[in-house]
Amino acid sequence: MNSDIKNSLLVNPLYTPVSFSNHYKTCKMFGARYLTPPLGLITVASLLPDNWNVRLIDCNVSSLTTADIEWSDIVFSSGMVTQQDDHLALIKQVKDLNKFHVIGGPDPTARPDVYENCDSLVLGEAEVSLPLFLKDYFYSTPESIYKSSNLQADMKKSPAPRFDLLEFERYLYLNIQTSRGCPFSCEYCNISMLNGVGHRAKSIKQVLLELQQIYDLGYRGVMHVVDSNFIGNEQHAKEILLGLKDWQDARRRPYLFSTDVSINLADDKELLIMMREAGFNSVNIGIETPNRKTLLSSYKKVNVNRSMPQNIREIYKNGISVIPYYVLGFDNDDKDAFVEIMDCIEKSDTPLNYIRLLVAIPETALAERLKKEGRLHKNFDVFPENGDVLDYFLNFETLRPREEILEEYMSLFKKVYSPANFFRRLRNSVTMLGFFQKAPRLPKKKMFLFLKGAIQMFAISGILSSYKYEYWKTLFYCSFVNYRALPYTIGLIACYHQIKLFESLMSERFNNEIFLLKKEMKSLAN
Repeated sequence: MNSDIKNSLLVNPLYTPVSFSNHYKTCKMFGARYLTPPLGLITVASLLPDNWNVRLIDCNVSSLTTADIEWSDIVFSSGMVTQQDDHLALIKQVKDLNKFHVIGGPDPTARPDVYENCDSLVLGEAEVSLPLFLKDYFYSTPESIYKSSNLQADMKKSPAPRFDLLEFERYLYLNIQTSRGCPFSCEYCNISMLNGVGHRAKSIKQVLLELQQIYDLGYRGVMHVVDSNFIGNEQHAKEILLGLKDWQDARRRPYLFSTDVSINLADDKELLIMMREAGFNSVNIGIETPNRKTLLSSYKKVNVNRSMPQNIREIYKNGISVIPYYVLGFDNDDKDAFVEIMDCIEKSDTPLNYIRLLVAIPETALAERLKKEGRLHKNFDVFPENGDVLDYFLNFETLRPREEILEEYMSLFKKVYSPANFFRRLRNSVTMLGFFQKAPRLPKKKMFLFLKGAIQMFAISGILSSYKYEYWKTLFYCSFVNYRALPYTIGLIACYHQIKLFESLMSERFNNEIFLLKKEMKSLAN
C-alpha cells in the first residue's frame, strides 16, 4: 500500500490573456495579478490525505518552475477551456520530468480525449471521483480515468477549501461557493452536464465557517459567490442571507458580495431586500437575447414574456447593480438581433455588459443538435493552439453568413462601448441605484494599492485617454449625486480601460477574418 507522505503540487494553468472577462490590466492597476483564485483546486487540496505536503502554484499570479515539479511526487491540475493551451503544455512538462499527473476540472470533464496523455483523469465533481482515485493510488493501481458517473456530491459533506494556501494580495477578489446546479436547462449551457439539473447546497453553518476562516486569515474586501444560480432555490438563498446578514453585522461588515442569478430575482422584493442587507451589491444575469423566439428555442424560458429593462431597473432600485450577459449567433437571430440587444442595454442603463458570440460547448444540447445537423466544425471542442477566446466562438456552421454576424457583433460592441454611451449609462445607473453599500474597511496595504490604482486611472483615463471629458464629467457627477458611488464608479471605469483594449484586438482580428471570408466568397462567385 502506497501510504507514505507525498509532496503534492496543485497547478492552475494560465488563462488566455485575450478575453473580454480577463481584466488583467485592471488587476495590475489595483495591485493584483489576477481576478480570483482557483477555488476548485483549493477544494481538491482539502480532499487530499492530511499527512500530505501541499503546494499551490497559480500560473496566473506566479511562475511554475522546474524545481516546483521536481519537488513533487504527484501533480494535480484543473482548468477551463480558455486554459487548455497552457494545460496541454503542462502535461508535457510533467511527463518529461517523470512525475505522476492527475487532471480534472470543467474542460477535461467535457473533453477527456484532449487530455488523454496525462496519467489519470479525475472527472466530474472531485468530492465523488477523487476518493476513488486516491484509493487505487494508495495501492499503486491507479486507472487512467475516473468518473463521478450519475453520482452527485453531497454539498453538506463538501470540505471547506484550503484558503490558507492563497496569497490574498495577488487577487482582486476572493470567491466562495454555497450551492451547485441550476433549475434551468438552457440548450447552450453545460451546467446541467457538469453539476446536474436541480440545486444542491451547503448548510448555512458550512458557509459561515468558510467565511470565518477567510476572516481569520485577514482578508477584507469583495467576495464573489460562484454558484451557477444563487437563487436556484429561493428558500435556501433566504436562509443563507439571514445568517449572512447577522454574521456581517457582528464583524462590522467586512465583505461586499456579488454572484450569478437569473432574471426572476426581480420578481421577489423580499429576496432583493435580503440580498442588499446581507451585503450583496452586484449580480451577473444571463439575458442572452430579448428575442422571444430565440429564448424559446434555446429553452431559456425564465426570460420569456418579460420586460428585461424593467426587471433590471427593479434590481437596480433595490441597491444591486446588474451585469447582463448577451449572446449573438443563435440560429433565430436575424439582422435586427444586435439592434434588439442594443435597445435593451440602452433602456436598462447597465454600464458594463458582457457581449459574446455563441459557442457550442461539448456535451450540451446545442452541440448534440448541431452534430446531428452536421454543422459542428472539425475539432470544435479543441481550443486553438496558441489561440485566444476570439478564435473559439462560432465553432459551427452558422445559418447566416459568418461575416455578417462578425460585422454585427463588432458594430454592437463599438456602439455599446462608445465613450458617450458607456459614460451616460454609468451616470444614469448611479442615479437609478436606490441604495449604496458601505465599502468594507480594507487593510492599510490594500487601501494604499486601491488609492495607487485610482491615481493611475486618473492619469490614464483623465489625462491620456480620448474619453477624458466623459471621465471627468462622470466623476464629478457621481461625487455630487452620491459620494458613496465613487468606488462603484472607479471600478467600472477601470474595467472600461481594459474593454477598450479588448475592442481594439477584436476589431483587428475580426476585420482580417471578414476580409478573408469575403475574398473567398468573391472567388467562389467567379
